[in-house]
Amino acid sequence: RLILVRMFYDTSMFNDYPNWISALDHCSWNGVECSDDHRITLVTLEDIGINGDYPEYLINLDAMTTLALSGNNLSGIISDDVCSRNMYVSSDESNCPNTISSPGGCCDAIKLSSVESSYLDGIVDNELGNSNCSTFGEVEGKVCFWIETIENHDVFASYPYD
Repeated sequence: RLILVRMFYDTSMFNDYPNWISALDHCSWNGVECSDDHRITLVTLEDIGINGDYPEYLINLDAMTTLALSGNNLSGIISDDVCSRNMYVSSDESNCPNTISSPGGCCDAIKLSSVESSYLDGIVDNELGNSNCSTFGEVEGKVCFWIETIENHDVFASYPYD
């Protein structure tokens, strides 16, 4: 519980979502799920515009199986300590240390920030052999443009629900 309170005060959540923490059971807080014994198993706070440093101390939630913080404005790279845990991690490309050469990397899902993404170019290059969509035939060109559409930028993922 104190780790979540630290994240609340350490990021913009205390300004943007002042009612997120309360005297109620932390398992009832938005984006938090717990086991029967009230240990935090899931933190999913995606696309809510949190600003601040990536909350590395969340690794101390030893029962956590899912950490989903994509679509925010967190700075810093996810540490090896978080990456080495056997859990589902979703974050933005600026936080994930994944590379095209090791697409399995730390993050199971990566939300890309723009169509001008070198990570996206690398994915298109890796999948289609070229990142210039206008050089492809009809089908490959459609696939390339679909990949470059920002609404589709979290498709490079393996979801824990599959």
